[in-house]
Amino acid sequence: MKIVIIDDETDICFILAFELKLKGFSPITFHSALEAKKYFETDTADAVICDFQMPKMSGLELFNWLQSRGV
Repeated sequence: MKIVIIDDETDICFILAFELKLKGFSPITFHSALEAKKYFETDTADAVICDFQMPKMSGLELFNWLQSRGV
């Protein structure tokens, strides 16, 4: 299962990814919603864990964008 983690705090991404790998998941991390948006333009994920308060583009804005694309 491919899980995308998006958080501007690198420690949070690292901890979540580490724990998910231990459970057998395949996490992919991004440190901004804009980075994740580029990823989602060409790829998909089974689940998303996202911080809502990030600079430039919030997690809510990213989710609205994903929803508008039917993802």
